[in-house]
Parts: sequence; C-alpha cells; structure tokens
Amino acid sequence: MGRLKYATVIHGFTALHIAATYFSFTSAIPDSRLVTPLTLLMTIFLCIAGNINFRMSSALLIFSNLIGYMTGMKLMRDISHLLNTQEPVTQMIASGLTTELIGWCTVLFIRATGDRFKRDRSEKNPGRYLSSMLIVMAGIYVFRFLINCLTTTEILGRYTIYGYTTRYFNNSILIVTILIANVILVRILNSKHLVKTWLQVIAGTGAVITIALIAALVCQYSYAADHNLAFPNRLEYMRYFIVGLLLETGLFFLIILLTTSFESRHNARQAEYHYMSLRNQLSPHFLINSLNVLNGLIQCGRKDDAEEYIYKLTDIYQYYMMIEDTELIPLKKEMENLGNYIDLLNVRFNRSLIVNNGIMESDICKGIVPCAIQLLVENAVKHNSLMEDKPLIVDIFSDGSMITVRNNLRPRYSTGKSNGIGLHYIQEQYKRHCGMDILICRSDVHFSVSLPLI
Repeated sequence: MGRLKYATVIHGFTALHIAATYFSFTSAIPDSRLVTPLTLLMTIFLCIAGNINFRMSSALLIFSNLIGYMTGMKLMRDISHLLNTQEPVTQMIASGLTTELIGWCTVLFIRATGDRFKRDRSEKNPGRYLSSMLIVMAGIYVFRFLINCLTTTEILGRYTIYGYTTRYFNNSILIVTILIANVILVRILNSKHLVKTWLQVIAGTGAVITIALIAALVCQYSYAADHNLAFPNRLEYMRYFIVGLLLETGLFFLIILLTTSFESRHNARQAEYHYMSLRNQLSPHFLINSLNVLNGLIQCGRKDDAEEYIYKLTDIYQYYMMIEDTELIPLKKEMENLGNYIDLLNVRFNRSLIVNNGIMESDICKGIVPCAIQLLVENAVKHNSLMEDKPLIVDIFSDGSMITVRNNLRPRYSTGKSNGIGLHYIQEQYKRHCGMDILICRSDVHFSVSLPLI
C-alpha cells in the first residue's frame, strides 16, 4: 500500500513535469519557474506520506532542489549527445527522468531511516505543518528565481553554473574540507559561547562568506594549474566565488537542519529517560508511604477507612498503568486521579494540607502531561512543613490557556537538596509536545508553576 502511494505521487508529478517543460518551451517561459515548484511540491507530498518531521522535510527540500538542478543539467547534455533529439524533447525526457530519480531517492531515504525522523505530537497539526513547509518552499523558489536572474548576466551563463559546480565537486579534497569546516562551524554556533541570536547570525554569515572566498581561491588555483590557465583572473574568481557561495550556503543550512533534527531526537530520548527515572523513583516512595499509612489505619482499628484507602490506592495505580504509554491526558481525568491522591494525603496529614480547586469548567476537556499536577503537589508536600496551625495551602486554578499550581512557602529544612527531575521532566515534555515552556515563579511567600493547556 505504501509503495502504491509513493508511486502514484512520483509518477503523477513526473507527468506534470513533462507537461510543464513542454509548456515552458512553447510559451518562452523559463522552465525553472514551472518545474522548480513542482519538484518541491512532490517532495512535500512524499514527506507527508512518510510522516517526516519538519526539519528533515526542509533538508530534503533543499537537497531535492540542488540534485534536481545538477541532475537535470547533466541529463540534458548527455541525452542531447546520445539521442541527438530536438531541444523540447531533450528537456522533457531529462525532466521526467530527474523527477523519477529525486522521488525514488526520497522514498529510499524515508524507508532507510525508519522512525528516526518521524513527526512527534507537536507536529501532528496538518495545517500548521503544511503551511510551514510551503513557507520553506517559497523561500527556496525565490532563491532559485534570483539565481535564474543572475544567470542571464554576463558574469554567469546558464551552463556556467553547472560547469563551475562540477569543478568544485571534482576537487574532492576541497569538498571534504568544506564539509568538515561547516560541521565545525555549526558546532561552534550551537555552543554556549554564542548564546545571543544576533551573534550567531553575524558569526555564521561571516564564516560562510569567508569559507566561500577561500574555497573559490583554492578551486580557481587548482583548476588553473591543471589546465595551464592564467592565475589569478578577477572575472573567473568572481564566478568561482558566486557558485561557491551558493554551494556553501546550501550545505551550511543543510547541516544545520540535520543537526537540529538529530538533537530533537536526542532530546526526545532524554525526556523518555527522565520519565522512566521519575516513575522508578516516585512509585516505590509513594507505595511505601501509602503502606505505612494503611498499616496505621489497621492498627487503630479504622477498618472502613482502611478499605476506602485501599480502593483509592488501587485506582491511582490503575491510572498509572493506563497512562504508561500516553503522552497527553484530558485535564478531567488528571483531576479525578489527583482527587484520589489528595484524599490519601489528607489521611496522612489530616488538616495540615488544604487544596483549593479553581479550574474553569471550559478548561476541563483540554490536554495536559500525565501526572504533571500530581508531581507539583507532591513537590509542595515534600519541600514544605505541614502543621495543623500552619497548614500548607495549595491552589490549583486555570485561566483558559494555563493551569497554575501555587503553594505557600513553609520550607522543610531537614529535606535534602532537590534533584529537580520532576520539573525537568515536565519542562521537557511540554517542549516536545507543543514547543512551549512552563512558567516557574518564586516569591518570599509563594511558589507556583504554570503549565500550558493543550
């Protein structure tokens, strides 16, 4: 079924490419103005069919555009020499073969990478994903349009870019050096030393131009030495520099997209690790405390209270089992479980804990990270002293977009230093699901955490 879906997209766009090439020839419109958006649209459809995330889809758009240009020019020259056909037929054959090549290479990449670059829940909105991809497509198209305008000048011709690009790729040592330089550059830009965005932009732009200048000089010298040509030549150097800058810019952004995509997957795995660590820490502690309370109820002869305690404890662990593989849970179910959890705490702390529920009725069906509110309440209990004359007051309220858990501060000085794994887990989950941050506020009298409602 997947093969049929991919084949339908690829063959359909191949037919459109051939028709667009013929139309551009008969109407004297540059073929790139029609063929380029079709190639990008085909790549977008294949990425949607393969459920590929935004960053990798953007990288594939850049890659398909570059390969399409290089392969199309090469095929046109080869077909013209081999078949000796007229120009429109040559262009149509080259356009169709290039489309098939790009399409099946994209499919091969999607299948080879498996689930590595699949979209997560934060990118499940099809409208938002498609609009983002169309913006990237528009940017690439505008870039190609500017290149086409440049090729009509005396500095560069249509086949000149292809020729100079070939000279770059024939110098394998230079290409490998440029690749290594870009990898190092991206790592430096992502380091902690350049925390300001404007510093990253300035440093990145300067480095890209510098690499292009040096690469143009090396490539020109190497080619001139091999073919006994005059060196240096200003006009030749300008051509080398323009082509080198285009290649360097495309390679730089491609490495950035690949790097951010791998980092996203790494962060997702880290969040999963924190979840497992958190669950392994909380479950035994909560169970031990609950069993101690249950033992106290039995020894005091409070049989009815002990039975109710067991029922609610069972409900809580059933909830844990239900959400084990769940990324988001309706707020209503989360609050129902929180109610059971607070009832167990009240048995343990009696009137030392007061929890006020101020959630708006309209927010009750919205989504939230499982056990997030329970973790915040548990942190409040863990890090504060509870006394009947000075109770710990926890307020839970919402405002339509956020739900806030706020407690008064009564520090328990005997508590060890917090490892922060609970808050870190919640923060990572919200970044993963909706790209939003939780809000943490601390004053002299209150501590609060606000969570986005999804």
